[in-house]
Amino acid sequence: MTANGAAPGGVGASVLLPLAVVFLVAWMCGAAATRLGQPRVLGQMVAGVLLGPTLFGAVAPTAHAALFGPEVTSAFSGISAIGLALFMFGIGLRFDHRGAAERSRLLPVASVAFGSLVPVALGALVAATVGASRRPDGVSQPEYLLFVGGALTVTAFPMLASILEDRRMLHTPFGSLATMTAAGDDAIAWCLLVTIVALGDDSPLAIARTLGLTALFVVLCLVLVPRVSPRLTAMVVGQGASSETAVGLLAVLALLGGAVTDGIGIYEIFGAFVVGAAVPFDPDLGEHVRRHFLPMVTAIFLPVFFVSSGLVTDLRSILALDALVLVVVLVLVGLMSKVLPLYGVLRAFGFARGEALAMGGLMSARGLMILIFINVGIQQGVIDDVTFSAFVLVAVVTTGLALPLYRRHFSDEVEEEHRARTVVVARADPRPVR
Repeated sequence: MTANGAAPGGVGASVLLPLAVVFLVAWMCGAAATRLGQPRVLGQMVAGVLLGPTLFGAVAPTAHAALFGPEVTSAFSGISAIGLALFMFGIGLRFDHRGAAERSRLLPVASVAFGSLVPVALGALVAATVGASRRPDGVSQPEYLLFVGGALTVTAFPMLASILEDRRMLHTPFGSLATMTAAGDDAIAWCLLVTIVALGDDSPLAIARTLGLTALFVVLCLVLVPRVSPRLTAMVVGQGASSETAVGLLAVLALLGGAVTDGIGIYEIFGAFVVGAAVPFDPDLGEHVRRHFLPMVTAIFLPVFFVSSGLVTDLRSILALDALVLVVVLVLVGLMSKVLPLYGVLRAFGFARGEALAMGGLMSARGLMILIFINVGIQQGVIDDVTFSAFVLVAVVTTGLALPLYRRHFSDEVEEEHRARTVVVARADPRPVR
């Protein structure tokens, strides 16, 4: 006991054991996923569900309550907020702006348009029909329809880029189109999310204030960040700054951006992403972020976020007939709303059937990004627990199918052919391959 009679350690000490459990289970499930040829993030998502009420809470409710009590879940929420801000900032930093004008032709525009508009439309249709009874009281129908459609628009951009990078396909024409389409889809989804959060205000003046301040923040970032970022880039990669210094500088910038949008009334993830994306792309900075910044975030912070999501995911709640129908429809629509339109667009532009199916499969993966999206929805009260659980299953199923659909066409030999064609084009054109 301390001098004032309180137990030593307090809340901080009570979080240590749950954190150790989270890291261990996330590592085990992530390792199992990689052995099965799946992305590690899929295993971590499953770990979050297993540690929640679906399994651990059902099998050992007393131990679950003792391990993940209110103090722990509150601490996890804070850790998750920091981790998501850092993660989204890192994703923004790695967005390659080079050659955007060269890529802005009809194919990528059509891919983004159909890859975004079709999921929004079909998601809104599901929300208005099968999911109509699940709209929470006090949530307007436009807000609810936009949210469900927006959630289905999301693509797991970081996972997609990681897969293509691991397969050495990131800088091929196929990889460039995939990453640009995914980034465009996610940009539209985040804009929808900002609009939805603003619509949650009762006053039209409050809605206008939120949207106006958000637009002002974006403009200021696009104007000011490129002016100051060269010095940051030089400190991180140009002057041999230590990893600790670099990570600290990047974290400060990410948290400042998140703090501003949190003050506006828009979640911190949006501000952190915008600040990161506003930094002009530098390949050395992107490589430093990939090697030193994102691994720390994904290893320490994201498992806590997955468990925080899992603690409010009870798959037992979807066993009722109407809930099961909603789950099945959302999973099917979540898959087909990306696969079919992108398949059609690529086929119309002369792509082979296998390439078109591979693109649709990669774009249908929602991964971590949809979990971020729906966590905002559950906190805002836009969706209920059943719809949240249904979207978690959408994330797991679509993420699990992405790589198998891609590999149906892109065998090792086919990938090598694409890489060889990219090298030939690069030699014929003096401009760098992007």
